[in-house]
Amino acid sequence: MDVAADPEGHLLARATATEVVGREADAYPARFRDEVLDRYPRLDLAASFLACFQDQAARKPDSSAAGAVRSGLAERMAANPLDSTA
Repeated sequence: MDVAADPEGHLLARATATEVVGREADAYPARFRDEVLDRYPRLDLAASFLACFQDQAARKPDSSAAGAVRSGLAERMAANPLDSTA
């Protein structure tokens, strides 16, 4: 996504990728990540998010959620470094 064409969409896509699968999580200083996770614990975010995607994938096999599930979303989420630091 071109940041100049859609700055909000760009930031949302990057933040979501960091939150869900940990993409670029190491780009943030460890102290900052720890502070954010202390203030806003992830709780069952990964399990709840994955369950929603799997439910939608089952109902709509041609959806982007189904594509994400088929492409290994569960494994990428399980490897999220934000969950291993909690």
